[in-house]
Amino acid sequence: MRALDLFAGAGGFTQGMKQAGVFTVEAVDFNQSAVETYNSNHSDVNHWCYQRDIRYYEPPLRSGIELVYGSPPCQGFSSQGKRIPGDPRNDLVWEFFRVVHDVRPRYFVMENVEGVKKVLPHVINWISERGYQVLEPWVLNAYDYGVPQNRRRLFLVGHLPGTPAPSKPPPVPHIEKVTAGEALAKLTNSWDADTWTKELALHTPDVVERYERCPPGTKEPISRFTRVAYGSPAPTITAAGRFIHPIKPRILTPLEVACLQSFPDNYHWPASKVQAYLQIGNAVPPLLGEAVGRAIMQCITN
Repeated sequence: MRALDLFAGAGGFTQGMKQAGVFTVEAVDFNQSAVETYNSNHSDVNHWCYQRDIRYYEPPLRSGIELVYGSPPCQGFSSQGKRIPGDPRNDLVWEFFRVVHDVRPRYFVMENVEGVKKVLPHVINWISERGYQVLEPWVLNAYDYGVPQNRRRLFLVGHLPGTPAPSKPPPVPHIEKVTAGEALAKLTNSWDADTWTKELALHTPDVVERYERCPPGTKEPISRFTRVAYGSPAPTITAAGRFIHPIKPRILTPLEVACLQSFPDNYHWPASKVQAYLQIGNAVPPLLGEAVGRAIMQCITN
């Protein structure tokens, strides 16, 4: 199945789709650093990821694309943000469906926070009038699909008449669910923690003492950073979030946060810590994207 990834970011959704057997022929994102991260990890994408303003993006037509997927910016809808009704980023949801209409793939999948529900009736009516059948939104928790993190996200799925309707992906067996501590313990790039810890200027003796006193699963009172609990899934990873290691009195490194998002250990991240945390927090967890991709692929194979 050939696909197009919109609002691709660092490539988490593409990674998941790849693991499900979907071949992404082109991707687009506005953030240049994210585009560089994407291209450093997905050199097998036919046309790479392009740095574009989605409002002026002209998708490849007549190229056999069967799936358009993506994650329009969620800050205008997120419970973590200000939910400003006039936030211009809210309009980017419409750009997603403009591309779907232009490309006419057999399937589309849009991922977002649950707060996007407020605009769904309008976009569903619009795309339905243009020939798509839209399923009841899937609200999935990443933890149910092998991601060591509680992260609820909404997936809006549509398909053309005459094509099979995908089924909501079933959760993995409980034995396959992974806690934050189990995931971090398996992290193979041990150099990362040593290297980043030396560069983290915040870890003065008083900060270390505060982190040591912070119970797992709670917020440290001064920094407001959450300490991850070893035996539970991590809380939702966000672009602005910082987290304290469940055992060590330091914040998690970018590679460790990426691990909690279910990225492969060898995924490359920018040298800028700010950009690394931002891109990781904004990404679709690959294992969650894979579950959705498999649900779409099953329609094709059947």
